[in-house]
Amino acid sequence: MATTTSARGARTALALLTTVASVLVGGCSSARAGEESSTPPCPPPARGDALIDWVPFVVVDGQMYATSYDSLEEVLEEDQVSDVITTVTCRIADVGDPDFEPRDGDAAYLAVGTQVHQVRGRAPAEALTAYEEGAWRLFEPVDD
Repeated sequence: MATTTSARGARTALALLTTVASVLVGGCSSARAGEESSTPPCPPPARGDALIDWVPFVVVDGQMYATSYDSLEEVLEEDQVSDVITTVTCRIADVGDPDFEPRDGDAAYLAVGTQVHQVRGRAPAEALTAYEEGAWRLFEPVDD
């Protein structure tokens, strides 16, 4: 009997060790096994001497929209806010790679999970808004 209990304990310990090792090696991922995540990971923070002063922006459907923190004209009232268009998936304020190209869902300073909305009475191609630091910021398209 002592041998059986001991063997069972060893198998349990081995199963637990295997599970822990899988988590450590595989990391935490929201993608299911065999599926790739639709959102590429955020780039790593800046390393070395590169420092980029990003313009406050968000990228939606390949279009960059920017706002200004210096102008009260860039702040909307809540009744001007309409449907959610997208959600921020990556905050890149700390990215120091001068060759980095922002992608859909990237924002300079908006927190991950921030919802980006359509502005009531305007097409999404004309203007978007997001709630940041107690205000609805107006984001307008940036010309290439």
